[in-house]
Amino acid sequence: MATFTYESIKNRFKNPTVDGNLDLLDDGAIIKIGADDDLQITHDGSNGTITNLGALTIDIATDLTVDVDGGDIVLKDAGTQFGGLSNSSGHLLIKDGTTTFLTGAGANATFAGTLATTGVLTANAGINVDNITIDGTEIDLSSGSLLIDVANNITLDADGGNVEFSDAGQGFANFTNSSGNLIIKSGTTTAATFSGANVTFAGTVTGTLISAYPVGSIYMNASSSTNPASLLGFGSWSAFGVGRMLVGIDGSDSDFNEAEETGGAKTHTLTVAELASHTHTVNEGSTSGTAFSASFSSGDDMTTIVDRTQTTSSTGSGDAHNNMPPYVVVYMWKRTS
Repeated sequence: MATFTYESIKNRFKNPTVDGNLDLLDDGAIIKIGADDDLQITHDGSNGTITNLGALTIDIATDLTVDVDGGDIVLKDAGTQFGGLSNSSGHLLIKDGTTTFLTGAGANATFAGTLATTGVLTANAGINVDNITIDGTEIDLSSGSLLIDVANNITLDADGGNVEFSDAGQGFANFTNSSGNLIIKSGTTTAATFSGANVTFAGTVTGTLISAYPVGSIYMNASSSTNPASLLGFGSWSAFGVGRMLVGIDGSDSDFNEAEETGGAKTHTLTVAELASHTHTVNEGSTSGTAFSASFSSGDDMTTIVDRTQTTSSTGSGDAHNNMPPYVVVYMWKRTS
């Protein structure tokens, strides 16, 4: 086996040049370069080896072409593989250890595991995650429903002041900022306008509370004289039944067979016909008098017939009497619209 070193030939040859091939025909022959033989090139008959004891720099003026007919470039450290590049039908496979983590397919790349980045991930053509596409100003879900599940709060910060809800591209609701207060729109029509804790509805509002007070309902409050429109936030109301008590309708009684019939009186003076049938006791005492007299023949008895009218003393004042049952006073309102 022949070994050639620069030191062995430098005193024999000065700046040697070879116009043709320089052949080392012995398997295992080594070309050593450097004072300490740092760079060595050898071939064992099947495989060639370039060994450098320090760092190795490949400085090429134009391009570097690595043509590996076996299709694999293996990266090792102290004989142990830590990565590699492989050819798969003309596409690149990149391995970590011996595991392929990236498979190329033209301009596309598929990662076998999780892709983590500590910097900005830029994808000008969009990002596909399962059936979710994120592209520019749009997030699309090709099928199914989308669940957003967060551990704390969700904040929608729309500097334009509008948050729109759409179905198939057609807007059906809108939240709008108006000087820090919320406006809710149905379609493009304002339905509710908030002002602090107060809200004004532009149209008819129905619901559990409002359904309890349809038009014609009576609202009563034992302590507040405030119009129910302010208390409940809906409807038009007018004071109702001032100075009167409510009576349930009775279709068989002509006094109570129509809603909002009025009648009765706070006080009433009885007429003679309304007095209970009664008698009075008269004490005649010793009063006597002659209303009619006649004379008869001598010997006949004389009889005196007396007819007189007596009046009892007066009692009572004739004032009207209290005609009210026990009552409690409340504020009453009737919803008119």
